[in-house]
Amino acid sequence: MGYPLGKLHYKIQGIRQQLKESGSPTRYVRGIVYRIINFREGVTRRIRAGTLTKNLTPAIVGHVKELGEEGFSYFTEQIDPKLMQELNTYYDEVISKRSATATSYESHPFFFPLIRQEDLTTDNILVRFALQDSITQALTAHFGSVPYLSGIYVTESRSVETVGLLGSQQWHLDYSWWNSDQVFLWVYLTDVNSLAQGPFTFIPIPGSRKVKNDFFPRRIQDEEIEAAGLTSQIKNAFGPRSTAFFINSYKCYHMGSRLAKGEKRVAYMISYTKPAKEQNLIKVTTPVPEHKKLLVSR
Repeated sequence: MGYPLGKLHYKIQGIRQQLKESGSPTRYVRGIVYRIINFREGVTRRIRAGTLTKNLTPAIVGHVKELGEEGFSYFTEQIDPKLMQELNTYYDEVISKRSATATSYESHPFFFPLIRQEDLTTDNILVRFALQDSITQALTAHFGSVPYLSGIYVTESRSVETVGLLGSQQWHLDYSWWNSDQVFLWVYLTDVNSLAQGPFTFIPIPGSRKVKNDFFPRRIQDEEIEAAGLTSQIKNAFGPRSTAFFINSYKCYHMGSRLAKGEKRVAYMISYTKPAKEQNLIKVTTPVPEHKKLLVSR
């Protein structure tokens, strides 16, 4: 009797662990509870949204529409060129020098984080870039409320020999703990002009809705995408250094970092969500305009 009971115990423990995962179906309940508890904050963010979106240009409106319908939009032309130059300079003179001593994530041996806590201050270009008007206007219009800047990352992807594809090299969605929408702004800090350089790869929202997953979401294999007849809908985000784009990683199945031997890819990524459990690590060291305070603090 001991063996069956022990097996049942581990089965129950496994289910409990799955329920704790951000992608668990319990995220729907968590989302409802969170919105009730934080109702006042939600109202404040919707009211403040009017300040950020009252003078949208036709170009911004077009990007918002494309992001809503497809889950993706190139945004390079809307980026402040001075901020882009400053970002590239900061990468060349500061961040790139960390590569030699960087260590990978245990679960993602091809991902090498290059950002440090000292970078996450409101006077640093990594934060100032994330708060520029064109980005905050577009995303506030997309969410219908002032979003929360939930994370900033600079990651170097390298070609590492592994047994099969691992982690984010497989098709997946990004889930938040409170089931809130999530949009990333990506900026390539190196050229990504070919498949060998590991482009961000995704399936637009209409196609992603056709992907079959389990009750407890899992990574999807290439063969499953092919079997679903979605191969023709796969898109690669190519572009030279400084290419910027939005991706709704909550609604678009995506993967990447499949690099050829000897290649590397560096990307600066900013995560924006509706307020959720996650807390950013940004330290306010300079005055932040009143209408943008909700982006960096709660």
